[in-house]
Amino acid sequence: MTPFQAWAYLVNLYLNSYSGKEDGTVAELIKASGFIPYSYQLEAVSQAVKTCQMHGGVILADVVGLGKTVVACAVARKLGGRGVVICPPHLVGDINGNYGWTKYLRNFSLRDEFEVFSTGNLDGALEYVRKHEDEVQVVIVDEAHRFRNERTSSHQNLQAICRGRKVLLLTATPFNNRPSDIYALLKLFTPPGNSSILLEKDLKGKFEAYQKSFENCSYILRYYSSVQEDKRVRAKRLYEQEFGGDDVNPERVKDRLRRIAKEIRGILEPVVIRRNRLDLKHYEEKIDMPRVMDPIEWFYELTNSQMEFYDKVINTFQSFEEGGSFTGALYYPAHYLKEKPEEFERLYQRNLYDFMRRLLVKRFESSFRAFRDSLDNFRETHEKILEFVKDRHVFVLDRSLLKKLLKGEEELEGLAEDYGDYRKIYRIGELNQDFLKDIQ
Repeated sequence: MTPFQAWAYLVNLYLNSYSGKEDGTVAELIKASGFIPYSYQLEAVSQAVKTCQMHGGVILADVVGLGKTVVACAVARKLGGRGVVICPPHLVGDINGNYGWTKYLRNFSLRDEFEVFSTGNLDGALEYVRKHEDEVQVVIVDEAHRFRNERTSSHQNLQAICRGRKVLLLTATPFNNRPSDIYALLKLFTPPGNSSILLEKDLKGKFEAYQKSFENCSYILRYYSSVQEDKRVRAKRLYEQEFGGDDVNPERVKDRLRRIAKEIRGILEPVVIRRNRLDLKHYEEKIDMPRVMDPIEWFYELTNSQMEFYDKVINTFQSFEEGGSFTGALYYPAHYLKEKPEEFERLYQRNLYDFMRRLLVKRFESSFRAFRDSLDNFRETHEKILEFVKDRHVFVLDRSLLKKLLKGEEELEGLAEDYGDYRKIYRIGELNQDFLKDIQ
Protein backbone atom coordinates (compact mmCIF):
# COMPACT_ATOMS: atom_id res chain seq x y z
CA MET A 1 0.00 0.00 0.00
CA THR A 2 1.37 3.40 -0.98
CA PRO A 3 1.47 6.32 1.48
CA PHE A 4 -1.31 8.04 -0.50
CA GLN A 5 -3.53 4.94 -0.32
CA ALA A 6 -2.91 4.72 3.42
CA TRP A 7 -3.83 8.40 3.82
CA ALA A 8 -6.99 7.97 1.73
CA TYR A 9 -7.97 4.92 3.76
CA LEU A 10 -7.62 6.81 7.04
CA VAL A 11 -9.58 9.82 5.76
CA ASN A 12 -12.35 7.55 4.55
CA LEU A 13 -12.37 5.72 7.88
CA TYR A 14 -12.57 8.98 9.80
CA LEU A 15 -15.37 10.42 7.68
CA ASN A 16 -17.40 7.22 7.79
CA SER A 17 -17.04 7.02 11.54
CA TYR A 18 -18.01 10.58 12.37
CA SER A 19 -20.32 11.72 9.59
CA GLY A 20 -24.07 11.42 9.55
CA LYS A 21 -26.37 13.88 11.26
CA GLU A 22 -29.10 12.55 13.49
CA ASP A 23 -32.39 12.62 11.60
CA GLY A 24 -34.55 13.37 14.61
CA THR A 25 -35.77 9.85 15.26
CA VAL A 26 -33.22 9.21 18.01
CA ALA A 27 -34.14 12.43 19.78
CA GLU A 28 -37.80 11.45 19.72
CA LEU A 29 -36.93 7.96 20.89
CA ILE A 30 -34.94 9.21 23.90
CA LYS A 31 -37.62 11.77 24.74
CA ALA A 32 -40.38 9.14 24.53
CA SER A 33 -38.36 6.96 26.90
CA GLY A 34 -38.45 9.63 29.57
CA PHE A 35 -35.01 11.21 29.12
CA ILE A 36 -33.70 14.53 27.83
CA PRO A 37 -32.13 14.05 24.36
CA TYR A 38 -28.82 15.87 24.81
CA SER A 39 -26.94 16.56 21.61
CA TYR A 40 -23.76 14.84 22.81
CA GLN A 41 -25.79 11.66 23.33
CA LEU A 42 -27.41 11.95 19.89
CA GLU A 43 -23.95 12.23 18.35
CA ALA A 44 -22.82 9.19 20.30
CA VAL A 45 -25.77 7.13 19.10
CA SER A 46 -25.14 7.99 15.44
CA GLN A 47 -21.42 7.31 15.78
CA ALA A 48 -21.96 4.05 17.68
CA VAL A 49 -24.42 2.69 15.11
CA LYS A 50 -22.00 3.52 12.29
CA THR A 51 -19.07 1.99 14.18
CA CYS A 52 -20.99 -1.21 14.88
CA GLN A 53 -21.86 -1.51 11.20
CA MET A 54 -18.24 -0.97 10.14
CA HIS A 55 -16.33 -2.85 12.83
CA GLY A 56 -18.83 -5.11 14.56
CA GLY A 57 -18.77 -3.30 17.85
CA VAL A 58 -18.02 -0.14 19.80
CA ILE A 59 -16.61 0.83 23.19
CA LEU A 60 -18.79 3.43 24.95
CA ALA A 61 -16.35 4.97 27.39
CA ASP A 62 -17.90 8.27 28.48
CA VAL A 63 -17.04 9.15 32.05
CA VAL A 64 -19.48 8.32 34.83
CA GLY A 65 -22.70 10.33 34.72
CA LEU A 66 -22.96 11.08 31.00
CA GLY A 67 -25.58 8.42 30.28
CA LYS A 68 -23.86 5.45 28.64
CA THR A 69 -26.88 3.27 29.43
CA VAL A 70 -29.26 5.65 27.65
CA VAL A 71 -26.95 5.75 24.62
CA ALA A 72 -26.64 1.96 24.57
CA CYS A 73 -30.41 1.46 24.68
CA ALA A 74 -30.94 3.95 21.86
CA VAL A 75 -28.24 2.21 19.78
CA ALA A 76 -29.92 -1.14 20.43
CA ARG A 77 -33.21 0.25 19.15
CA LYS A 78 -31.53 1.61 16.02
CA LEU A 79 -29.69 -1.65 15.31
CA GLY A 80 -32.85 -3.71 15.79
CA GLY A 81 -33.22 -7.39 16.60
CA ARG A 82 -33.13 -9.31 19.84
CA GLY A 83 -30.25 -9.10 22.25
CA VAL A 84 -28.77 -9.74 25.66
CA VAL A 85 -27.33 -7.51 28.37
CA ILE A 86 -24.44 -8.73 30.54
CA CYS A 87 -23.93 -6.67 33.70
CA PRO A 88 -22.85 -6.96 37.36
CA PRO A 89 -25.51 -8.50 39.66
CA HIS A 90 -26.43 -5.22 41.36
CA LEU A 91 -27.26 -3.61 37.98
CA VAL A 92 -29.59 -6.32 36.64
CA GLY A 93 -32.78 -4.88 38.13
CA ASP A 94 -36.01 -6.59 39.14
CA ILE A 95 -38.48 -8.57 37.07
CA ASN A 96 -40.99 -5.68 37.09
CA GLY A 97 -38.49 -3.21 35.65
CA ASN A 98 -38.44 -0.81 38.59
CA TYR A 99 -34.67 -0.26 38.57
CA GLY A 100 -31.44 -1.33 36.91
CA TRP A 101 -31.15 -2.57 33.34
CA THR A 102 -34.64 -4.02 33.31
CA LYS A 103 -35.97 -0.49 33.95
CA TYR A 104 -33.96 1.02 31.09
CA LEU A 105 -35.05 -1.73 28.72
CA ARG A 106 -38.67 -1.18 29.72
CA ASN A 107 -38.34 2.57 29.15
CA PHE A 108 -36.95 1.99 25.65
CA SER A 109 -39.53 -0.71 24.81
CA LEU A 110 -36.81 -3.36 24.62
CA ARG A 111 -38.01 -5.57 27.47
CA ASP A 112 -39.56 -8.17 25.16
CA GLU A 113 -36.53 -8.30 22.84
CA PHE A 114 -33.70 -8.31 25.41
CA GLU A 115 -32.75 -10.60 28.28
CA VAL A 116 -30.53 -9.46 31.15
CA PHE A 117 -27.90 -11.78 32.67
CA SER A 118 -25.49 -11.10 35.51
CA THR A 119 -21.76 -11.54 35.04
CA GLY A 120 -22.03 -14.53 37.36
CA ASN A 121 -24.44 -16.31 35.00
CA LEU A 122 -22.56 -16.34 31.70
CA ASP A 123 -23.37 -20.02 31.29
CA GLY A 124 -27.06 -19.13 31.30
CA ALA A 125 -26.48 -16.28 28.84
CA LEU A 126 -24.55 -18.57 26.50
CA GLU A 127 -27.27 -21.20 26.68
CA TYR A 128 -29.89 -18.55 25.84
CA VAL A 129 -27.87 -17.22 22.89
CA ARG A 130 -27.37 -20.70 21.48
CA LYS A 131 -31.07 -21.43 21.84
CA HIS A 132 -31.89 -18.24 19.91
CA GLU A 133 -28.85 -18.37 17.64
CA ASP A 134 -30.40 -16.67 14.60
CA GLU A 135 -32.41 -14.10 16.54
CA VAL A 136 -29.91 -12.57 18.98
CA GLN A 137 -28.08 -9.84 17.08
CA VAL A 138 -26.90 -7.41 19.78
CA VAL A 139 -24.84 -7.90 22.95
CA ILE A 140 -24.46 -5.13 25.53
CA VAL A 141 -21.75 -5.62 28.17
CA ASP A 142 -21.85 -3.20 31.10
CA GLU A 143 -18.72 -2.73 33.23
CA ALA A 144 -16.83 -4.40 30.37
CA HIS A 145 -13.43 -3.80 31.99
CA ARG A 146 -14.21 -6.78 34.22
CA PHE A 147 -13.37 -8.99 31.24
CA ARG A 148 -9.79 -7.79 30.81
CA ASN A 149 -8.26 -11.27 31.21
CA GLU A 150 -8.75 -13.35 28.07
CA ARG A 151 -7.37 -16.48 29.73
CA THR A 152 -10.39 -16.93 31.98
CA SER A 153 -13.43 -19.09 31.31
CA SER A 154 -15.63 -16.00 31.76
CA HIS A 155 -13.93 -14.22 28.87
CA GLN A 156 -14.16 -17.34 26.73
CA ASN A 157 -17.88 -17.64 27.44
CA LEU A 158 -18.42 -13.96 26.70
CA GLN A 159 -16.49 -14.25 23.46
CA ALA A 160 -18.76 -17.11 22.42
CA ILE A 161 -21.81 -14.99 23.30
CA CYS A 162 -20.51 -12.03 21.24
CA ARG A 163 -19.31 -13.98 18.20
CA GLY A 164 -20.95 -12.78 14.98
CA ARG A 165 -23.06 -10.14 16.73
CA LYS A 166 -22.99 -6.38 17.19
CA VAL A 167 -21.28 -5.67 20.52
CA LEU A 168 -21.57 -2.60 22.77
CA LEU A 169 -18.98 -2.50 25.54
CA LEU A 170 -19.74 0.01 28.30
CA THR A 171 -16.92 1.08 30.61
CA ALA A 172 -15.73 4.33 32.14
CA THR A 173 -12.22 2.84 32.47
CA PRO A 174 -11.25 1.30 29.11
CA PHE A 175 -7.54 1.93 29.64
CA ASN A 176 -6.31 -0.60 32.16
CA ASN A 177 -2.85 -1.71 33.23
CA ARG A 178 -1.54 -3.70 30.27
CA PRO A 179 -1.93 -3.79 26.47
CA SER A 180 -3.35 -7.29 26.85
CA ASP A 181 -6.27 -5.84 28.88
CA ILE A 182 -7.37 -3.70 25.94
CA TYR A 183 -6.75 -6.49 23.43
CA ALA A 184 -9.08 -8.74 25.45
CA LEU A 185 -11.91 -6.21 24.97
CA LEU A 186 -11.24 -5.72 21.25
CA LYS A 187 -11.31 -9.48 20.70
CA LEU A 188 -14.94 -9.50 21.72
CA PHE A 189 -16.02 -7.89 18.44
CA THR A 190 -13.14 -7.68 15.95
CA PRO A 191 -11.33 -10.73 14.46
CA PRO A 192 -7.74 -10.69 15.84
CA GLY A 193 -6.21 -11.88 12.57
CA ASN A 194 -8.37 -9.85 10.20
CA SER A 195 -9.36 -6.70 12.06
CA SER A 196 -11.01 -3.83 10.21
CA ILE A 197 -9.55 -1.23 12.58
CA LEU A 198 -5.97 -1.78 11.36
CA LEU A 199 -4.44 -1.27 7.93
CA GLU A 200 -2.38 -4.44 8.29
CA LYS A 201 -5.37 -6.33 9.80
CA ASP A 202 -3.17 -8.28 12.27
CA LEU A 203 -4.44 -7.05 15.63
CA LYS A 204 -3.11 -10.13 17.41
CA GLY A 205 0.47 -9.64 16.22
CA LYS A 206 0.35 -5.94 16.98
CA PHE A 207 -0.77 -6.39 20.58
CA GLU A 208 1.57 -9.32 21.23
CA ALA A 209 4.45 -7.02 20.29
CA TYR A 210 3.07 -4.25 22.52
CA GLN A 211 2.62 -6.64 25.44
CA LYS A 212 6.13 -8.08 25.15
CA SER A 213 7.73 -4.63 24.97
CA PHE A 214 5.53 -3.42 27.84
CA GLU A 215 6.55 -6.34 30.06
CA ASN A 216 10.23 -5.87 29.24
CA CYS A 217 10.12 -2.13 29.94
CA SER A 218 8.20 -2.65 33.19
CA TYR A 219 10.77 -5.20 34.36
CA ILE A 220 13.64 -2.87 33.45
CA LEU A 221 12.21 0.06 35.41
CA ARG A 222 11.53 -2.12 38.41
CA TYR A 223 14.83 -3.97 38.65
CA TYR A 224 17.58 -2.10 36.77
CA SER A 225 18.95 -0.83 40.11
CA SER A 226 17.92 -3.83 42.23
CA VAL A 227 20.22 -5.11 44.95
CA GLN A 228 19.47 -8.63 43.69
CA GLU A 229 22.10 -9.32 41.08
CA ASP A 230 20.11 -11.84 39.02
CA LYS A 231 17.23 -9.38 38.57
CA ARG A 232 19.57 -6.49 37.82
CA VAL A 233 21.44 -8.55 35.22
CA ARG A 234 18.20 -9.62 33.57
CA ALA A 235 16.96 -6.02 33.48
CA LYS A 236 20.14 -4.92 31.71
CA ARG A 237 19.85 -7.82 29.27
CA LEU A 238 16.28 -6.82 28.45
CA TYR A 239 17.38 -3.20 28.02
CA GLU A 240 20.03 -4.25 25.52
CA GLN A 241 17.41 -6.32 23.71
CA GLU A 242 14.96 -3.41 23.54
CA PHE A 243 17.29 -0.44 23.04
CA GLY A 244 20.85 -1.64 22.49
CA GLY A 245 23.61 -1.12 25.05
CA ASP A 246 23.47 -2.05 28.74
CA ASP A 247 23.75 1.42 30.27
CA VAL A 248 20.14 1.76 31.35
CA ASN A 249 18.48 5.12 30.71
CA PRO A 250 15.13 5.03 32.58
CA GLU A 251 13.80 8.09 30.68
CA ARG A 252 14.26 6.25 27.42
CA VAL A 253 12.28 3.33 28.82
CA LYS A 254 9.48 5.64 29.97
CA ASP A 255 9.39 7.23 26.51
CA ARG A 256 8.90 3.77 25.00
CA LEU A 257 5.96 3.10 27.33
CA ARG A 258 4.43 6.47 26.44
CA ARG A 259 4.83 5.67 22.74
CA ILE A 260 3.10 2.31 23.19
CA ALA A 261 0.21 4.02 25.00
CA LYS A 262 -0.08 6.64 22.25
CA GLU A 263 -0.11 4.03 19.48
CA ILE A 264 -2.76 1.99 21.28
CA ARG A 265 -4.95 5.09 21.65
CA GLY A 266 -4.59 5.58 17.91
CA ILE A 267 -5.72 2.01 17.24
CA LEU A 268 -8.70 2.44 19.55
CA GLU A 269 -9.85 5.77 18.12
CA PRO A 270 -12.15 4.33 15.40
CA VAL A 271 -14.06 2.17 17.91
CA VAL A 272 -14.05 4.22 21.13
CA ILE A 273 -16.49 6.98 22.06
CA ARG A 274 -15.28 8.87 25.09
CA ARG A 275 -16.20 12.31 26.39
CA ASN A 276 -15.57 13.86 29.77
CA ARG A 277 -17.40 16.63 31.60
CA LEU A 278 -15.14 19.32 30.13
CA ASP A 279 -16.15 18.26 26.61
CA LEU A 280 -19.75 19.22 27.38
CA LYS A 281 -18.74 22.89 27.41
CA HIS A 282 -18.42 22.76 23.63
CA TYR A 283 -22.14 22.12 23.15
CA GLU A 284 -24.59 25.00 22.74
CA GLU A 285 -27.19 23.60 25.12
CA LYS A 286 -26.80 24.09 28.84
CA ILE A 287 -26.07 20.78 30.49
CA ASP A 288 -26.27 20.86 34.26
CA MET A 289 -23.62 18.62 35.75
CA PRO A 290 -22.58 18.48 39.40
CA ARG A 291 -19.42 20.46 40.00
CA VAL A 292 -16.58 18.34 41.27
CA MET A 293 -14.98 20.01 44.27
CA ASP A 294 -11.60 19.36 45.81
CA PRO A 295 -11.73 16.83 48.67
CA ILE A 296 -11.89 18.16 52.20
CA GLU A 297 -10.03 16.38 54.96
CA TRP A 298 -12.02 15.24 57.96
CA PHE A 299 -10.36 13.96 61.09
CA TYR A 300 -12.11 11.73 63.60
CA GLU A 301 -10.66 11.08 67.02
CA LEU A 302 -11.18 7.54 68.30
CA THR A 303 -12.00 6.80 71.89
CA ASN A 304 -9.64 4.61 73.91
CA SER A 305 -11.89 1.57 73.48
CA GLN A 306 -12.15 2.21 69.73
CA MET A 307 -8.37 2.51 69.48
CA GLU A 308 -7.94 -0.77 71.34
CA PHE A 309 -10.41 -2.49 69.02
CA TYR A 310 -8.74 -1.00 65.94
CA ASP A 311 -5.30 -2.18 67.07
CA LYS A 312 -6.69 -5.63 67.85
CA VAL A 313 -8.15 -6.04 64.35
CA ILE A 314 -5.00 -4.77 62.61
CA ASN A 315 -2.76 -7.03 64.72
CA THR A 316 -5.04 -10.01 64.11
CA PHE A 317 -4.60 -9.69 60.33
CA GLN A 318 -0.86 -9.28 60.41
CA SER A 319 0.93 -12.17 58.69
CA PHE A 320 1.67 -15.14 60.90
CA GLU A 321 5.41 -14.28 60.71
CA GLU A 322 4.54 -10.93 62.30
CA GLY A 323 2.49 -12.54 65.05
CA GLY A 324 -0.96 -12.28 63.49
CA SER A 325 -3.55 -14.91 64.38
CA PHE A 326 -5.14 -15.02 60.91
CA THR A 327 -3.93 -18.34 59.52
CA GLY A 328 -5.77 -18.30 56.19
CA ALA A 329 -5.74 -22.08 55.97
CA LEU A 330 -8.25 -22.21 53.10
CA TYR A 331 -6.05 -20.04 50.90
CA TYR A 332 -2.66 -21.42 51.89
CA PRO A 333 -2.96 -25.20 52.32
CA ALA A 334 0.58 -25.59 50.97
CA HIS A 335 1.76 -24.11 54.29
CA TYR A 336 0.42 -27.24 56.04
CA LEU A 337 1.95 -29.87 53.75
CA LYS A 338 4.03 -32.48 55.53
CA GLU A 339 6.45 -32.45 52.60
CA LYS A 340 7.97 -29.32 51.06
CA PRO A 341 5.66 -27.86 48.37
CA GLU A 342 6.73 -26.78 44.90
CA GLU A 343 7.89 -23.17 44.78
CA PHE A 344 5.18 -22.06 42.35
CA GLU A 345 2.50 -23.66 44.52
CA ARG A 346 3.84 -21.97 47.64
CA LEU A 347 4.19 -18.50 46.08
CA TYR A 348 0.79 -18.70 44.38
CA GLN A 349 -1.04 -19.52 47.58
CA ARG A 350 1.01 -17.12 49.67
CA ASN A 351 -0.04 -14.26 47.39
CA LEU A 352 -3.65 -15.35 47.77
CA TYR A 353 -3.29 -15.52 51.56
CA ASP A 354 -1.84 -11.98 51.66
CA PHE A 355 -4.61 -10.70 49.40
CA MET A 356 -7.31 -12.09 51.67
CA ARG A 357 -5.70 -10.54 54.74
CA ARG A 358 -5.64 -7.14 53.08
CA LEU A 359 -9.18 -7.57 51.82
CA LEU A 360 -10.55 -8.00 55.33
CA VAL A 361 -8.58 -5.01 56.62
CA LYS A 362 -9.97 -2.89 53.76
CA ARG A 363 -13.49 -3.98 54.62
CA PHE A 364 -12.85 -3.06 58.27
CA GLU A 365 -11.55 0.39 57.29
CA SER A 366 -14.52 0.84 54.95
CA SER A 367 -17.20 0.34 57.60
CA PHE A 368 -18.07 -1.90 60.52
CA ARG A 369 -21.09 -3.17 58.56
CA ALA A 370 -18.98 -4.18 55.56
CA PHE A 371 -16.47 -5.85 57.86
CA ARG A 372 -19.18 -7.79 59.70
CA ASP A 373 -20.80 -8.91 56.44
CA SER A 374 -17.45 -10.15 55.14
CA LEU A 375 -16.76 -12.02 58.37
CA ASP A 376 -20.22 -13.62 58.29
CA ASN A 377 -19.64 -14.76 54.72
CA PHE A 378 -16.17 -16.10 55.50
CA ARG A 379 -17.45 -17.91 58.61
CA GLU A 380 -20.29 -19.54 56.68
CA THR A 381 -17.93 -20.69 53.92
CA HIS A 382 -15.41 -22.07 56.44
CA GLU A 383 -18.13 -24.09 58.15
CA LYS A 384 -19.27 -25.63 54.87
CA ILE A 385 -15.69 -26.39 53.78
CA LEU A 386 -14.92 -27.97 57.14
CA GLU A 387 -17.96 -30.23 56.83
CA PHE A 388 -16.93 -31.20 53.29
CA VAL A 389 -13.34 -31.96 54.32
CA LYS A 390 -14.39 -34.13 57.27
CA ASP A 391 -16.84 -36.03 55.06
CA ARG A 392 -14.65 -36.50 51.94
CA HIS A 393 -11.18 -36.33 53.50
CA VAL A 394 -9.99 -34.03 50.71
CA PHE A 395 -9.69 -30.27 50.27
CA VAL A 396 -10.05 -28.54 46.89
CA LEU A 397 -8.62 -25.07 46.25
CA ASP A 398 -10.03 -23.63 43.03
CA ARG A 399 -11.85 -20.64 41.56
CA SER A 400 -15.28 -21.75 42.77
CA LEU A 401 -14.04 -21.53 46.36
CA LEU A 402 -12.71 -18.03 45.77
CA LYS A 403 -16.06 -16.95 44.35
CA LYS A 404 -17.81 -18.19 47.48
CA LEU A 405 -15.38 -16.35 49.70
CA LEU A 406 -15.72 -13.14 47.71
CA LYS A 407 -19.51 -13.22 47.51
CA GLY A 408 -20.79 -9.68 47.90
CA GLU A 409 -17.35 -8.11 47.34
CA GLU A 410 -18.42 -6.66 43.98
CA GLU A 411 -15.38 -4.49 43.44
CA LEU A 412 -13.14 -7.55 43.91
CA GLU A 413 -15.18 -10.33 42.34
CA GLY A 414 -12.82 -10.34 39.34
CA LEU A 415 -10.09 -11.78 41.56
CA ALA A 416 -11.46 -15.30 41.15
CA GLU A 417 -11.23 -14.92 37.38
CA ASP A 418 -7.70 -13.52 37.54
CA TYR A 419 -6.57 -16.82 39.04
CA GLY A 420 -7.54 -18.56 35.80
CA ASP A 421 -8.30 -22.26 36.02
CA TYR A 422 -6.08 -23.01 39.03
CA ARG A 423 -7.18 -26.16 40.84
CA LYS A 424 -5.32 -28.12 43.50
CA ILE A 425 -6.64 -31.15 45.40
CA TYR A 426 -5.15 -32.16 48.74
CA ARG A 427 -5.77 -35.37 50.63
CA ILE A 428 -6.08 -34.68 54.32
CA GLY A 429 -3.32 -37.19 55.02
CA GLU A 430 -0.91 -34.93 53.14
CA LEU A 431 -1.56 -32.03 55.53
CA ASN A 432 -0.60 -31.75 59.17
CA GLN A 433 -3.22 -31.69 61.92
CA ASP A 434 -3.11 -27.89 62.28
CA PHE A 435 -4.99 -27.52 58.95
CA LEU A 436 -8.37 -28.67 60.32
CA LYS A 437 -7.77 -26.88 63.60
CA ASP A 438 -7.09 -23.57 61.86
CA ILE A 439 -10.19 -23.87 59.67
CA GLN A 440 -12.22 -24.26 62.85
